Amino acid sequence: MRRNRRAEPSAGADAFTATQVTGPSSIEYRESHRGYLLRVSANHAGRYVLIVEDPVGGEPCPLRDLHEPEGRFPHDGFADLAAAIAAVPAAKDAIDDGLRRQKAA
Repeated sequence: MRRNRRAEPSAGADAFTATQVTGPSSIEYRESHRGYLLRVSANHAGRYVLIVEDPVGGEPCPLRDLHEPEGRFPHDGFADLAAAIAAVPAAKDAIDDGLRRQKAA
């Protein structure tokens, strides 16, 4: 598991502070789950987007594109870094659900 030193999940979501966005390629946090890379990056609008990169090298996919009925992944990204990182466990659940659906099909 690879983590950005500025964002340590064990400290809890309240411990994260939003940093100035430096550009669209700024990766603030990354973690892998079942071969998928989950990363939080700043977008061009200064918001934080949780992205999934699949293990076979497909195009990165914003989590909003997954079948996620509860709306935990906002279309325009999260307002702050803490909220985006706090959504990582839900993203892992969404990945697991998607894999279960693929296996059942």
